[in-house]
Amino acid sequence: MKTMFSLAKKMLTSRKNRTILSIIGISIGFTLLVSSHILMNTLEKNNEDIVKQKYGDYDVIVGYQTSSKFLDEDKVDKINTMKDVQKTTSFLYPYIGDDNNYKREMELHPMYVGLRDDSLAKEHQFTKLSSGQLPKANEVVIPYSVAKIKNLHIGSKITFPFPPNKDRTVRVSGILQKDEHLHSVVLFSYNWLSKVTSQEGHTTTLMIKLNDWTKKEKVIQNIKGIDPKFFIDRQFEMDQEREQLGGLKPVVQGLDIAVLIGSALLLVSTLQMSAQEKKQEFATLRLLGARRKQLVLLIMFESIILSTLSAIMGLLLGIGISFILKGLIAKLSGVLIQMIYIDWIFLLYTVGIGIFITIIA
Repeated sequence: MKTMFSLAKKMLTSRKNRTILSIIGISIGFTLLVSSHILMNTLEKNNEDIVKQKYGDYDVIVGYQTSSKFLDEDKVDKINTMKDVQKTTSFLYPYIGDDNNYKREMELHPMYVGLRDDSLAKEHQFTKLSSGQLPKANEVVIPYSVAKIKNLHIGSKITFPFPPNKDRTVRVSGILQKDEHLHSVVLFSYNWLSKVTSQEGHTTTLMIKLNDWTKKEKVIQNIKGIDPKFFIDRQFEMDQEREQLGGLKPVVQGLDIAVLIGSALLLVSTLQMSAQEKKQEFATLRLLGARRKQLVLLIMFESIILSTLSAIMGLLLGIGISFILKGLIAKLSGVLIQMIYIDWIFLLYTVGIGIFITIIA
């Protein structure tokens, strides 16, 4: 085996020009393969980052739009134990819906929202503060417009009604960003609000983060199995922006297949010409006792050496070209590329498949 490998190297080095040209030709294929994967992965990752910054890093909101129904602990536990659910966080709207018993009493007040101070809740637009922090017990986050009109600031005191219980005076812990969509919302601690409104254990809506957003429809069907009357916010706009690069994938995959076929054909033609030129050498080896299997092994070692060297060169060139083309691809796609993402495991796996295919060829 070792002798055949050494002999294969000698045969390749004896025809340096052809070997170099073959390596260059095959490496171009690997370069296209590597750069296409890196650039596609980079576009997807940067687009995903933009979507998360715009909409928040969550996938589904499920719950009710009425005060007469709520997610109890059993329903929340069932959703949390679903296979594709990574984590959830609870929101409480104690006076939501037309069936609210205190609708007339609360109609002149902003919408009360109880939330938890956790990483997932902070992905909601409600938690985008211009100053301060999310509320704890006996604290509130108020709209920017309310703070300006009433001349309130962090640490100020303000009184709110909490029917059926008495009014409470709370401390301002934060002020929402200046946003027309947030001018009629005030935030309280979830646990504290549920106690002062006598709604312990009630969850109006549940924000859900999935392990893989492409599994969303499957998760939604499972959630509907718990209660078909759930109101479900699927985040359609978020998904549409995530999928805007979907049309490029078939093109890239087609290019990869064409590149692999081209590289394989080039390797085959190279080895065929090499075999034709070395008929006399093979005949001599046969006379010296070499078997057909050994000659086949010799050709296999040549293909392994050529494809491996080409893959290494193509990998390096592909990474370099990806950085060079970053600006051009950003202009063509309309996606702001802040950094190049290289998935080394997937890349090495792809190159390995490419080497295997060229060896089989």
